[in-house]
Amino acid sequence: MKEKIKILIADDHPLMLQGLEMVLAEEENICLCDKAKDGQEAFNKLIENNYDLAILDVEMPKLSGLEIVRKCSGKNIETNFIFLTMYKEEDMFNEAMDIGAKGYVLKENAVTDIVNCI
Repeated sequence: MKEKIKILIADDHPLMLQGLEMVLAEEENICLCDKAKDGQEAFNKLIENNYDLAILDVEMPKLSGLEIVRKCSGKNIETNFIFLTMYKEEDMFNEAMDIGAKGYVLKENAVTDIVNCI
């Protein structure tokens, strides 16, 4: 049996967190291991746990998703990152890819696109 993908999701919008949780719970190969409501909480969980994937909101209180990925790069954290955002700007997309993101999903399409991205 294939091992489940261990995921952390971080978003400061409770409805987005709840919606993603519901979508991911339907996937048998995914284990939604943790949630975080701000960037600092997400970063702390990334340091303390081993996730295969972290789905991070770009804009969050305390630390942005981009700041989290930058901080993780110097800490031997082997998690893949997907950004979740409302921003369609090409510059932000390019910055996310430049720092090592594996995906960039717009919130307006998150429910349909997130599982495909994983």
